[in-house]
Amino acid sequence: MSELERRPNESAAGGNGKERGGPEETEAGPEETEASPEGTETSPEGTETSPEDTEASPEGASPEPEQTSGDEIDLEGMDPWSVAGIARMARATVAGISPEDWRLVSSLVASGIALDSRVVGGGEVFVALAGARTDGHRYISEAFEAGASAAIARRSWWSRRKAARALGIHLLVDDPLRGLQDWATGLRRHLSATVIGITGSSGKTTAKEILLGLLRPMGSAVGTVGNRNNQIGLPWTLLSMRDDTRWVVAEMGTNHPGEIAALSRIARPDVGVITCIGHAHEGQLGGAEGVLSAKLELLEGLSPSGTLVIPDDAPALERALGERWSGRVIRFGFAESADVRAEEVTYSREGTRFRLAGHPDPLSLKMLGEGALRSALAAIAATRALDLSDVPFGELENVEPIPGRLHHVESKRVHWLLDMYNASPESCLQSLAFLQQVTPEGRRVFVFGGMRELGEATEERHREVGQAAGFCDAGAFVGEEARIAAPEAQKAGVKQVLWCDQTDDAVRFLRQYLKAGDTVLLKGARSSGLERIARAMGVIGATYETEGL
Repeated sequence: MSELERRPNESAAGGNGKERGGPEETEAGPEETEASPEGTETSPEGTETSPEDTEASPEGASPEPEQTSGDEIDLEGMDPWSVAGIARMARATVAGISPEDWRLVSSLVASGIALDSRVVGGGEVFVALAGARTDGHRYISEAFEAGASAAIARRSWWSRRKAARALGIHLLVDDPLRGLQDWATGLRRHLSATVIGITGSSGKTTAKEILLGLLRPMGSAVGTVGNRNNQIGLPWTLLSMRDDTRWVVAEMGTNHPGEIAALSRIARPDVGVITCIGHAHEGQLGGAEGVLSAKLELLEGLSPSGTLVIPDDAPALERALGERWSGRVIRFGFAESADVRAEEVTYSREGTRFRLAGHPDPLSLKMLGEGALRSALAAIAATRALDLSDVPFGELENVEPIPGRLHHVESKRVHWLLDMYNASPESCLQSLAFLQQVTPEGRRVFVFGGMRELGEATEERHREVGQAAGFCDAGAFVGEEARIAAPEAQKAGVKQVLWCDQTDDAVRFLRQYLKAGDTVLLKGARSSGLERIARAMGVIGATYETEGL
């Protein structure tokens, strides 16, 4: 059986990693930040752009019937993973193969999707996306040499000369990113999986991991890898669906208006989860009202017969829903009015214990703090929205902590709380509350890298964090944003305060200050680079960033 004939498998987006070049050679893929801007569509280096080639029609092209919307695509009995089915869903013109050969191979199925030629293992469809530093069109030949079954490429990139050198089937579209999204939209329509879409100012990834931990013992479930929750990552997640997939848990992030609406229209969730409405990305989204409006964009694609899961302590969200949503709502939290409620909560460095209202046995999480518990409640509420019985809540204690998200590590008799994946005002206050709740045998130290993308609220939010840190024995404030919080922390009672421009200065301070039994909270925006402190102090190894951040 040829590589092209293999059925899709769960490692469709992965494969063997062949080294090539350095960082500048990296191909386009989902950013590890919450959301990233679209890559500029530039001509790839080394392409030929003579007038003869620029407007050339694809040789051997086989136009697909024009479609007007994702809902109206008719696969006419095609396997959705056949090359012909993919071409139809991506609204692509087929090129690089004669009509006679196309009739022979069009029904063969691809093994998955690849966004990087280095991970092509055989049979995947390679999508040539343009990134900030390079363009996937440069690597189409390498993808075919590695065994790609087809490549989704930009129509304007194609030429007669490329047709003469074509090594495989090209699926030509106006924009490969849109082609990727259209393909995912089409697959979503033609498979029967239930989709749960998760958004919120914080807690999305934790809620997603906990929900997957509850669902997988009951059936096949796939979800967003890491935090690939943007315009590239969400389609990639949907394209991991297979015929037997029962649930898809899709994380949706944003840093500009309209992004979640677009993602929701692609995913068409049956259940929508809003973990919280906070101040993250306040600068890009237009203040608190803009944040609320952005999260409510989830309703754009939510099924009218679906269910919305929301926190029980968001009155502005409740008021807005009264105008925009008349469907089923499930609320989670700590108040008596919550449909899914935690009681008798105990936090420690070892984990979180609580009782779920209506559930007979106490439950445990390895994850720490109120933020993690709220995410767990959101995940539990999502299982209720799915009307599932006999949910294995005992699996909660098997969900591993996520590196970089209030992750406890003990090193040289010092306790480190590593919460440096990102920082919103809410997550900062929750992490400080946890540091205050746990009773260390030694001193409490706060290392703060500041918060980003808060716009006009930057000073106010940083002052709030500084004031909340007043119970700490010492604080190291790294970077310009954190500098705002330093004097507020000192006024609030922190005995020893250091502001520094570089992480190296914080390392020197910590080496002199720390003693056995102390607890250190590392909290800050991803761009503040606080993981460099943890590495320099011997708390984490070189691979921690790629594994968890």
